[in-house]
Amino acid sequence: MNMYRLMLNFLIAVLAAVIGFSFFGILPYGGLDILFQTLVFILLCWAANKIFTQIAGIKPNPESAVITALILSLISGPFNVWSDWIILLIIAASAMASKYVLVWNKSHIFNPAAVGVIAGMVMGYPASWWIGSKYILPVILLGGYIVLKKIRNLHLTLSFLAAYTILLILTRPLGQLSGVFLDSAIIFFASVMLVEPLTSPQNKAKRIYFGIFVALALVIFQRLGLAYSLELSLLSGNMLSRILSPDFRMAVVLKRKEYLNQSIIGFWFDSLRPIVFQPGQYLEWTLSHDKPDKRGIRRYFTIASSPTEKEILLATRISDPGSTFKKELANMNPGREITTSKVSGDFILPKDTSRKLLFIAGGIGITPYRSMIKFMLDSNEKRDIILLYGARNKEDFVFRNLFSEAERIGLKNIYIEGGIDSEAIKLNTPDFTERIIYISGPEPMVEAVVGELKSIGVKKTMIKTDYFPGYEKI
Repeated sequence: MNMYRLMLNFLIAVLAAVIGFSFFGILPYGGLDILFQTLVFILLCWAANKIFTQIAGIKPNPESAVITALILSLISGPFNVWSDWIILLIIAASAMASKYVLVWNKSHIFNPAAVGVIAGMVMGYPASWWIGSKYILPVILLGGYIVLKKIRNLHLTLSFLAAYTILLILTRPLGQLSGVFLDSAIIFFASVMLVEPLTSPQNKAKRIYFGIFVALALVIFQRLGLAYSLELSLLSGNMLSRILSPDFRMAVVLKRKEYLNQSIIGFWFDSLRPIVFQPGQYLEWTLSHDKPDKRGIRRYFTIASSPTEKEILLATRISDPGSTFKKELANMNPGREITTSKVSGDFILPKDTSRKLLFIAGGIGITPYRSMIKFMLDSNEKRDIILLYGARNKEDFVFRNLFSEAERIGLKNIYIEGGIDSEAIKLNTPDFTERIIYISGPEPMVEAVVGELKSIGVKKTMIKTDYFPGYEKI
């Protein structure tokens, strides 16, 4: 399940809880009124998004519009839809328009929901953040934790909450702190709006700075007595994010396909201008197609090519049955475009070339290592690296010629049919405690190897992970 579908399910669960509590009188709202308001927001956001994408000449992403609509409904109003429909229209249209008007390098700058509620504020209807309730808090905490853990963005939310708490301690009486977190929408804000992927920075360190900045801006705006401080602090943070992580959105053209084995295909793309990245990083890929399944039209794939190569390589396993995205990708012919954006990821080589490294790959998790090793070959950069490459069978070991060539710069290749456990690590890497250990592969495999490493005394600080959701163990 991709992050957009995960967030969508989380918001639906929050909405269901709100409606349920309203029906039983726990919350002072009409359950049917909330449901009706939400449906109207979804219709308006979907229609506005459809119109703007047609004007822009791109295919719409319905998931994105629905997510924005749900957020708007949970923080705006509640409205009397019959008398306030024009306000709902302005809020929804402004939110959707921000994605296509307030852009930089073809990527939107500001959180759409925040822009929408600012538009409502201008019309005299500021966001009420009525979702803030101690009764809904357990749902938000549990669902938010699941989402943030899955998308690996928990550090952003925690950095914001920690900084905000410290600043409140310094600026408010201690007796007011519990009410801030129990009866406000801060947790919802930090778990949903703050972490929107297209308007937050692209790596962990910058996301932490982003969270701290938004917390600082929020406290300043609150001290100034501004009623819409949450929205303004987020929009201010979005501007900082654009400065810290200049984003882009670029169409790349398929040049050729390369069948690496029966199920793994390499797709080589030409880009209109160079894409700046470090070996091991990944891109968000958007492939619009008819009738997408629940996994949607976006994926994150490692850039398997090196920055020294002119073309961009995406290598992935195509399974049967597979997602509609993968089927559409497999059926692409040379000359067709796919959209790339957001170079991200901290799974990169250490700057100190004297550090000894252990690369552990499971199946398709070999792709970031292909990028790193090709870069070192082209740069004649020598490092002490052991590659433990696990796969189901011999046919699944790809890029072997490249790895053999890299033995001249210090790479030692070890191929293992099956899983990689602590015994395999100790047998093939006697000095494993002296190495920075990189692990890449399907999520269950990465989790299993991390557990094996901890069981034999490897410190967490010596482990770097990168995983591929949606794949089996190898």
